Amino acid sequence: NNDFQKPEGNEYYMAVNFFTSGATSRAAEDFAAASDDEVAVKNAVFYFLDENGNACADPYMHGALTLSSSSHHADSDDKEATPIIVMKNPTTNPSSIVTLLNVPEGFAYNSYKSLSALQAISGDYVDNANGFVMSNSVYADGENVVIGAPVTAENIYKTRQDLEVGIQNESAVAVPVHVERVVAKVQVTNSIAKVTDNEVNLDGAGNVAVNVTINGWWLDNVKDESYIMKSLNPESYEGTWWNDADNLRSYWAESYAGADLLNGSWSSNVNNAIYCHENTSENPTQLVVAATLSIGEDEATTLVRWRNTYYTEDGFKT
Repeated sequence: NNDFQKPEGNEYYMAVNFFTSGATSRAAEDFAAASDDEVAVKNAVFYFLDENGNACADPYMHGALTLSSSSHHADSDDKEATPIIVMKNPTTNPSSIVTLLNVPEGFAYNSYKSLSALQAISGDYVDNANGFVMSNSVYADGENVVIGAPVTAENIYKTRQDLEVGIQNESAVAVPVHVERVVAKVQVTNSIAKVTDNEVNLDGAGNVAVNVTINGWWLDNVKDESYIMKSLNPESYEGTWWNDADNLRSYWAESYAGADLLNGSWSSNVNNAIYCHENTSENPTQLVVAATLSIGEDEATTLVRWRNTYYTEDGFKT
């Protein structure tokens, strides 16, 4: 129709450009490039929403995608893909698209009919056997919270052929969708190492060099679930340090209050990186380090700290 508010026919077609979060580039000191495993896409689900956040077409499941170096973000390490997605049984022109990548096996993606329903989804997404779960980047733009990728009439094509021709001659107008991994990644540099040149006032007799051998590390107070999409309420946070609209990101969100807190253990440190759910509760996730302290050539030395002075066991007893 001329006003394009009620599409004709049973199917419409769109191209989508996937990007890791970032408007045009990423500063190396601010972002770590993802590994190939972290950006592998084994499936993608698309939700078409009207301006009120209600479903205006059937959810669409796409299979695996091959991501390659970004031609749009040439000065970054971003990867991108441009699949064709299908809008089936439309009732009106979509205002936005919400995308979930690498949804778990058995995920009932057809059950969610509105933005509020999608925002309520929570689960344990640390297991990355089916790929790392990703969703739309959520951030604040002024007083508005940006959630779905905006869609306009020029993004929608009546036939697949029209869109394929447009992609070939680079005239197609794709919907840019910026996504980010749901779980956080924690790394410790030089996690298995000996740290030297540490001097302490030992037994009150002057400075003595202490060797610190870091044997391993793990996380404690980790949440066992998180929202699949960031839950953002700008009025809840002081200041604006957490928001990075230029890179289409927020570094803060409401963590899932219904999640339990788990204790870590030495056995959990099996890799150089550990993934965990976001946790902005009053009980933050903590990094625990196991280390051996030694004086001189000793294998291990028991030290007691008392009023900013370190003592050997015998020195403290004295």
